[in-house]
Amino acid sequence: LHESESRQHFLEEHEQMRKRLQDMRERIEEYKERLLLYMPEESVLEIVNLVEALGDDFLIGLDSTAYIFNVPDIKIEEIEIPPVPRLPELPEAPVIVYGPSDRTFVRVTGQAGRSKEFIDSISVSDSNLPIFVNNQSGRLRVQGWDEDMVKIRFDVEVAAKDPQMAEEFIGEIQVRLYKNDRGVYITSDYPDISDPKRRVISSFLDISVPSVNRLVCDNSFGAIEVSDLEEGLKVNATKCDLTLKDIEGGIQAVNSMGPTTVYNSTDFINVRNSMGPVKIIDCDAEFQIDNSYAAISMSGCEGEAIIRNTGEIRLTDHDGDIEIENSGGPVYVKDITGKLGVKSSYKTINISDIEGPVIIEAANSDLNIRDIDGKLDVTNHAGSIVAIHLAGSFHLSNHAGQTFVTLRDRPEGPSSITADGGSITLKVSDDSDVIITAETVGGSIISSLASTVRRRDMTSTVEIMFGQADVPLNVSGHSTSITILPAK
Repeated sequence: LHESESRQHFLEEHEQMRKRLQDMRERIEEYKERLLLYMPEESVLEIVNLVEALGDDFLIGLDSTAYIFNVPDIKIEEIEIPPVPRLPELPEAPVIVYGPSDRTFVRVTGQAGRSKEFIDSISVSDSNLPIFVNNQSGRLRVQGWDEDMVKIRFDVEVAAKDPQMAEEFIGEIQVRLYKNDRGVYITSDYPDISDPKRRVISSFLDISVPSVNRLVCDNSFGAIEVSDLEEGLKVNATKCDLTLKDIEGGIQAVNSMGPTTVYNSTDFINVRNSMGPVKIIDCDAEFQIDNSYAAISMSGCEGEAIIRNTGEIRLTDHDGDIEIENSGGPVYVKDITGKLGVKSSYKTINISDIEGPVIIEAANSDLNIRDIDGKLDVTNHAGSIVAIHLAGSFHLSNHAGQTFVTLRDRPEGPSSITADGGSITLKVSDDSDVIITAETVGGSIISSLASTVRRRDMTSTVEIMFGQADVPLNVSGHSTSITILPAK
């Protein structure tokens, strides 16, 4: 009997083990599909438990090429960037110059290497002719100049198993420069680099173009620098460090998983980025900036701006109307001249030193507002509002949160504070010249300044005058405690 029970127990444990192994195999296949790349089972097994523990809305880097994405889709208005036309066959190869930089070397690993320099140029007398640059990978620099000529220089360095393979590999890498009646085309062509026995160590494509011609750039896996252009620029980048400077004719830029920085540019600036910070500095333009899961910062700029993000937004010293939409990141706005609109949720909003009207719609956010010289309209859900030094009329509405207002100066017009739940604390000076009418249903009113607080059923009301008492301020709440104090 004992042996029979032991055998039955063993069979049950064996069946449970079989089920666990089957579940594990199913999870392995699931994660293989989510990673969108092949990995051996033992490698996936090591990360399965970690990924399941992380939960939703998370991103982790496995190495320089593999990521696990589990984030919501962000729909952003597309910026059209025409594809670079397919390059026709060249009648002849570009000039290849062998110079001092062409050398054979031995790497620390013992692999053989080779480097080569390409130089070519072509005249461009038509300023209406666009210039297309398609660089497969590596560093790309394009600079405008006052010559009627496109000039390129390309330096590439490779490593391989032996000198012969390195020589063959470097010979397969080409740069093409071509012109027809539709444009000027520059491309870098690499052979298949999937063979681990040979690889590109570094590459640098340096281009000078007429500043009066439009430019379209396409690059991946490297740094892009474009500067000194008088006409429009379009850039399409992937995993690039993108820097644009002194562009006068407008910018349309798309990048992902890399930073984007724009300096001293004009006309219009449309940037769409993802998982990389965006910086806009000293620009005078119309702005549309879209980013996700990384910061946006603007400073010293002028012009109307529309900014969307799912990360931090920081704006300072701006002259022009601004519209902000954000979720999941804090918002900092300071020293703005113009109309400001903010829609945000789940993080702190800090607004100060605004000369113009301000409209804020927030949810699950704490608001810190001060020094507003214009009309202020605020709606918040499940968060606090702190407002200090309000010069214009204001209307604050809060739901299930605390509201703190310090009023020292006279508002420009009738104002109001309303709350549903939570509390209102109002500090007022005689210089504000307001007459406060406060009412709460199912709450209380506390003030050492009021001679009488009238109570009827569940409603409490009071009226308090400050200074000349010629600006009405209505304070009301439902299940809200209202405290009115003198401002010191």
